[in-house]
Amino acid sequence: MLARSESVAFLSDDFILTQLASQWTTENLRVLFTTGGGDGFYRPVGAVSLLIDARWASFDPVLWHRSALALHTVNAVLVTLLAARLDASLWSAVFAGVLFAIHGTRPEAAVWIAGRFDLLATLFALGAILLFIEGCERGGRSRYFAHGTALILLILAVMSKESAYIAPLLMALYVASRLPKQGCGIRSLIPFFLAAGLVFAYRWSLFSGIGGYVVSETGRPQAFSLGLLTTLKAVALRLWAILYFPINWSVDPTPALGFLCVLYMTLLLWLAVQTRPTRQLLLPLSFLLVAIIPALPLLLIGTSLGNSRVLYLPSVGFCIFLALAVDGLTGRARYLIPTVIAAFHAGVLHHNLNVWDYASAKVQSACSAAADAARSSKTLAVLGLPGEIRGVPAFSNGFRECVELRAGHPVAIERIGKTGGAPIAKNAVRLEWDKANDRLVRLNQSVGE
Repeated sequence: MLARSESVAFLSDDFILTQLASQWTTENLRVLFTTGGGDGFYRPVGAVSLLIDARWASFDPVLWHRSALALHTVNAVLVTLLAARLDASLWSAVFAGVLFAIHGTRPEAAVWIAGRFDLLATLFALGAILLFIEGCERGGRSRYFAHGTALILLILAVMSKESAYIAPLLMALYVASRLPKQGCGIRSLIPFFLAAGLVFAYRWSLFSGIGGYVVSETGRPQAFSLGLLTTLKAVALRLWAILYFPINWSVDPTPALGFLCVLYMTLLLWLAVQTRPTRQLLLPLSFLLVAIIPALPLLLIGTSLGNSRVLYLPSVGFCIFLALAVDGLTGRARYLIPTVIAAFHAGVLHHNLNVWDYASAKVQSACSAAADAARSSKTLAVLGLPGEIRGVPAFSNGFRECVELRAGHPVAIERIGKTGGAPIAKNAVRLEWDKANDRLVRLNQSVGE
């Protein structure tokens, strides 16, 4: 299903990331690890991944998408393995991996190039957790080797994206769930918490603070600006709505998807009635709730699924939770219910990818129109350019890079908001966004003519 992403071209941040990656050389790799990003994030491993892709994919979005899909596929396999480690049957473990692969929130993480950091952080974090569990179950010298490798993967994870800093707590959940059985104790977690703490301290030193997004109105880090009511709304309501019904509502679903949705809801209610709370179900549910902690400031996800990539790692717990719930069924229901759940999410993913195809086509059309206008003037004045198209990242960033890629030369662009902007340069070509048709149109005359 996600193979359709090859038809989606670059969007928003993609233009900037691919351009920067094409300019980096192996000689200045050291800068990635010794300085903080200008965006307030320290993600050198993710940047190296983009640099490697740029060497063979250049500016071909198809090749970039293939790399992302390969990482996403590996993550789906790791989810299957983790579900099996948490006592799911083979059938239910495979169901967890499939559900993770086709969940409707996947476009932002697995299709958008800017989601590479989520893919890598999840890959390394899941690898570290699996090796930690492996070491706990084996003991002896095998434990030291497994935990040593897990420690390396944890460091790679937290240097890919901040969401992975929660991995030691996820390991602690496993340890707590297995007590008082033999295995790892609390002391086995110390190296992992210490490693994450040291990397975080280094990151703090680079930014002279926590870094991350800043609230423009207050100038404070977004991490310190959580509101109690909005957080409760996000955790108690919005989180579950997005996980169970990850539909981009900017476009009405088809009747077929509507029918699937009704059937899906009916079987979910039946599953809820049949499922008894157990300690086995508590672990993946705890995994989900703990994994959302780094994403709390961004968790109030709207109906068009903007920022849904932050649920990529937490959704591991959701998929395993449903898999273990299905495992408790008997007879035909044990196979019918997961089949319907998978069919619903496959339909939702198809629906959401259609929206991404649409937005991608509009972005490419707009960039081409601006590049054509730039042939008569190297200065453009653009009015009303949208940051998103139907919830899909469009022109929040990267418009100039997109236009220059097509024009083949530098272009000065003055973006004008609803309240106006700086004085428009003389002889600048003026373009305006047509909201009714989602396209960029050139006005009759250049400014100054």
